[in-house]
Amino acid sequence: MKKEKKQSAFAELMSYAGKYKILTYFSIVFSVISGIMAVMPFVYLEKIIKEVVKVYPDFSRATHIVEYGWMAVAYSLGYMAFNFCALACSHLSAFRVAKNMKKSLLYHISKLPIGFSDEIGSGKIRRIVSDETGNTETFLAHNLPDIVQAITVPIVLIVMFFIHDIRFGIASLILF
Repeated sequence: MKKEKKQSAFAELMSYAGKYKILTYFSIVFSVISGIMAVMPFVYLEKIIKEVVKVYPDFSRATHIVEYGWMAVAYSLGYMAFNFCALACSHLSAFRVAKNMKKSLLYHISKLPIGFSDEIGSGKIRRIVSDETGNTETFLAHNLPDIVQAITVPIVLIVMFFIHDIRFGIASLILF
């Protein structure tokens, strides 16, 4: 007898997404990109500070400050654009998952004996169906992109510390 492999909770959620599943994966990719872009303005801020310190007190020789400032603004706008795309994709997918979960739950409930709803109460059943599918929608639409960014940003920072100065990279790993 062959043992059936249990599906992960995420894979089970994605089974409710249908063809909208791809939007969840796009959301994850867009969240990673926006997490990287969130760090980039600080790189250009550092470049501005280095240039100002290097030419002090003759600030007229600081010729790249405006360019670096615009790059920081561009990356900030890129962060916002990719974050918006991530949230738009995650919401579309999450709404589909919640809708399909409700349909599946209600179909299952409709097949139960009539006494089941009398025992528990129809209000409690409605509340459970509504609240739990709503919690799932909240996780997929909001928490998943936030979690992806919360993982991406520290990794990007550690890589940048190593690129900037290996001592910063080692120190950041020790502090973990």
